Amino acid sequence: MEEPVVYVVGAMAHGKVNVDYTEKEVAISEYPLSAALTCTKLLNAFEDAWGIM
Repeated sequence: MEEPVVYVVGAMAHGKVNVDYTEKEVAISEYPLSAALTCTKLLNAFEDAWGIM
């Protein structure tokens, strides 16, 4: 992938982010997660994929 990627993480207790500057919505859990936990899970997945210990 040559293009930069931006992740928009909603920081709200219920619902989802409704903005016009996102192209796709991806759920990483079937349960509601806090923004902090979502960012942690996302960054840990990158660490695993890139072999960062």
